[in-house]
Amino acid sequence: MKDLYSILGVSRNASDDEIKKAYRELAKRYHPDKNADNPAAVEKFKEVNSAFEVLGDAEKRKLYDEFGEMATKPGFNPDQARQYASAGQNAGRWNFSGSENFSSQDDFLNFIFGDVFSSFGKARSRSAGLKGEDIEKEIWLDLKQAVNGDQVELALTNHESCRMCRGVGRTKSSGICHICSGTGIIKNTRNIKVNIPPGAEEGKKIRLRGHGNPSQYGGMDGDLLLSIRVKEHPYFRRDGSDVHYVLPITVEKALVGSKVSVETPLGKTVLITIPKGSNGGTILRVKGHGTQCRAGNCGDLIIHLNILLPRSLETPEMEKAAKVLSTGVIPDLPEGISYIE
Repeated sequence: MKDLYSILGVSRNASDDEIKKAYRELAKRYHPDKNADNPAAVEKFKEVNSAFEVLGDAEKRKLYDEFGEMATKPGFNPDQARQYASAGQNAGRWNFSGSENFSSQDDFLNFIFGDVFSSFGKARSRSAGLKGEDIEKEIWLDLKQAVNGDQVELALTNHESCRMCRGVGRTKSSGICHICSGTGIIKNTRNIKVNIPPGAEEGKKIRLRGHGNPSQYGGMDGDLLLSIRVKEHPYFRRDGSDVHYVLPITVEKALVGSKVSVETPLGKTVLITIPKGSNGGTILRVKGHGTQCRAGNCGDLIIHLNILLPRSLETPEMEKAAKVLSTGVIPDLPEGISYIE
């Protein structure tokens, strides 16, 4: 733990007014409202508040000057600490080894902190550093987002350490914290941006470290695990890195061939050639236009031709088809026709 006077940037002989002035300047500089995107500044703000909570209180400052960091621990008993010091131990160093009066460090801690430490401190020491709980959520994407990748904004509700009491559940002025009702933890909803990698697949998980629930004992925050769900597309169907598409064409175009522009899942437009005499179910493969390339594996766009039969044989399309069949002459056809709305 850093020296509290150093945190506030004052000397040990500083007056109460000098300490208050230093605290106000630092609190204003590092306040979270001014440093929302600077985690280091937020941590510095907490550090400054913790230092002032001790040095801004005459009694706490006196104990800190006498016993150092030990005086800031919950349940500290100054009278018992003085008894220990008077027994021949060095109160400044708190050296636990070689003590003739205490057989172990636990004996000393029980003596200094009493039953409060023995019932709470040991349980806390066993839990110290435990990671907070992970949060699991689903994130829904459309096919284009899953194929191309995207940045998605997500509203996340999780538990966070209470800023009012800094996670301890109590405040100096009012006792039990009225914001968190003494739990030290509050619910908070915030928006986070999630980067979706190209080629994201149904059921795969994205882990965002540190965006889960906080640890109750000073450990790392848990993670956010996002399970990817992909919405069904009206005409594209994904199969691994390939994407399938059913392209409707007229009888005329199936007979004489044509060129058709098709929008791919990657948002590009490609011009494909429909061969003469194509049948229903004819498959055309457009290399490299399926999903994004990952590790050298580029998916393809696989086009399935679906011939649209007219409801009546007396249609312009059927008349053109009959003319082609009777003469064998292939007329010029317009290019760039798109069947994608």
